[in-house]
Parts: sequence; structure tokens; C-alpha cells
Amino acid sequence: MKLTRTAQYTLSTLLICAGMASAEKDTDGFETALTIGAIFTDGNSDTANANVGLDTKRIVGKDEFILGLDINYGESANETVTRNASGEGQFRASLTTASYAYTGISALKDDIADVDYRVTFGPGLGTDLIRSDTTRLNVELGGAWVAEDVGGRASSDFWAWRAAEMFNIKLSKTATIRQSVTLVPEVGDFENFIVTAELGAESAMTERINLRIVLQDRFDNTPAEKDGVRLEENDISLITGLSVHL
Repeated sequence: MKLTRTAQYTLSTLLICAGMASAEKDTDGFETALTIGAIFTDGNSDTANANVGLDTKRIVGKDEFILGLDINYGESANETVTRNASGEGQFRASLTTASYAYTGISALKDDIADVDYRVTFGPGLGTDLIRSDTTRLNVELGGAWVAEDVGGRASSDFWAWRAAEMFNIKLSKTATIRQSVTLVPEVGDFENFIVTAELGAESAMTERINLRIVLQDRFDNTPAEKDGVRLEENDISLITGLSVHL
């Protein structure tokens, strides 16, 4: 079997990942995990799918800094069927024991959905409805400025609301489930809105390597058009891979 360039890059990354797994654990206060996922088939079907993700968090006192990056690529019968990259960052400043103020930014590029770029930036307030050593449920509400260049219409920017809910629960010492939903509707035009949702689970294989599965759904109520045809509103991805805690 002749490996595609995507396969070669992914296998190289897996080797780097394995090397980092044996390195000394980070001690500067950051909690960082690198996720690698890949599926290749040959024979009756010829496909290549790869995912690379990076998540990092740092807690200073009661303040939090969170950063996430995600890249997905897929080929089927020498045709690109998935090619997107997204990232988000957020800083949370504690106000009380259960509440905080945040400033966040997210960015998306999705060639298949014809999203050249979409950047969302804005502040808001959040509160922990549940917070313990094993469970956290928090909600956020704020405003956002959205700038985008989506196929089929001119680039634009607009003000929007942002509402989010996040839930994490540690079922045991080795198993964790997390879930989140974010709604971003345009101010004054609630027909123009985006919903992103995620459901994920991790189970430890070793002290620093977890098996991870994530279901992602991105719903755009006003998707792009290609050749006069409106694209699908829903983009759903199921990602499996190894998560290495650096």
C-alpha cells in the first residue's frame, strides 16, 4: 500500500507524539494534551482521514486560561471530503466563588463548507452551577463581534449574542465525559445563527495516554452556496484517537 502524503505526515506526527509521551512532564502550570487520530483504508475503498488537536489550560489562583486547536483532513477516492481548521481561546477572571468574567475568541476555516474565515470575539459573564472535584456545569452569556467570508455572499461583520453551556464529569479515576453547546445569533436577525455542539469521552490507557472519542456538530442556519446550490446546514464529525498529556 502506497501511503498518501496525508498518511505520511500523520505517521510522522504519531512518532513525534510517542516521543513526547516519554519526555518529562511539564511543570510550569499548564495542562496540555495533544490528540492524534487517523484512519486509512485500501482495496475496495481508498480513504485517508486525519485529525490533530491541541488543548491547553492554565489556572492561576482562581483565573483560567484555555486554548484549543483542531485540524481535520479527509480524502476519499483521491477527492478531498474534509478540510477544516478551528481554534479558540478564552481568559476567565474570577469575580466570586461561582462567577467570572471572560473574553474569548474563536476562528474557523472550512474549505468544504466554503467558509474562507469566520472569527468571533467578545466578552461576557459566566457562572458555575455545579463545581466539585469530579463535576463542573457552567453557563455563559455575552456579546460577540463576528467577521466572516462565506462563499455565495460578500464578506461581512455583525454584532451577535453568545450563549454557552459546558458540562464535565469524571466518572472514575480513568474515565471522563464532557459536553458543550454554544449558540451565536446575530443581533436583530435571529434567522442568522450558528450552533456548535460537542460530546466527548476519554478513558486512560496509561498514565499519560488516553483513548478519546468526540462527536462534533456545527449547524449554520445560513450556509454558503456553491454553483447556485445551498450547502447543508449541518456538519457532523466523529473523531477517535489518542490523547497524550504532555
